[in-house]
Amino acid sequence: MRIILNVQGPRSPWPSGPRGGCAVGSVQWVLCSGFKKKAQGGAEQQDTALRRGIRYPARDRRLMERIALFIDGANVYAAAKRLGWNFDHRKILEHFAGLGALYNAFYYTAVPWPVDDKQKRFVDALTYMGYTVRTRPLRENTDENGDTSRRASLDIELVTDLLTTESRYDVAVLLSGDGDFERPVEVLRARGKKVIVASIPEMTSAELRNAADEYVDLASIREQVERPGYRLPSEGSGRDGASRTQDRDLRASFYGAGAGDER
Repeated sequence: MRIILNVQGPRSPWPSGPRGGCAVGSVQWVLCSGFKKKAQGGAEQQDTALRRGIRYPARDRRLMERIALFIDGANVYAAAKRLGWNFDHRKILEHFAGLGALYNAFYYTAVPWPVDDKQKRFVDALTYMGYTVRTRPLRENTDENGDTSRRASLDIELVTDLLTTESRYDVAVLLSGDGDFERPVEVLRARGKKVIVASIPEMTSAELRNAADEYVDLASIREQVERPGYRLPSEGSGRDGASRTQDRDLRASFYGAGAGDER
């Protein structure tokens, strides 16, 4: 049985199922072989559609895709400093989840040891929002000049999650511009996955951008992901002689933005 209610617009050109195709209007409800869907809202029951052999156009198939989000926290923090405005991590989650059905969202960040209150609130807030948070303690290194720096890399954790969870998603969204992820991205594409890289051009490796299926400039989605009231001075605004103390204050502002009123 095929029932079309209040349909406007031309007949759809996509391949039809065993019982024929469905014409689709702009916002009308369509019942096709017992499966109800909204023409501009995506499928309500993907499994039902698959069992009955119904196929849908690309715009609807995209809404059925499983999305996994992988955020390189250090890269996003550096991008926020470069842009001069801060990110709302809940809005980032909601924006990219809108591409389909969100499977999981991973966030990778280094933490001081012992963990300070601001960092703990930040991690707790991310977890409360729905992120799976991976952390690694910062380690102090002293160079030959006696200067001490603290570093931590979570590249291994990110790549491990990318590859070991690939059966659970169709599209990987990677918020990083690090060229070290070029090869894992190529592997995912060879296995039939779609990879979207999101960062800012001046911080994105040309090799990584070339390896991805799609690139998103974070500056172009500012309205969707900015956190008003939490602004970071851009790197080009006279901070050449800024002290490490000032940079720690900026980092605290970034982390505090994610935790301050989310709990």
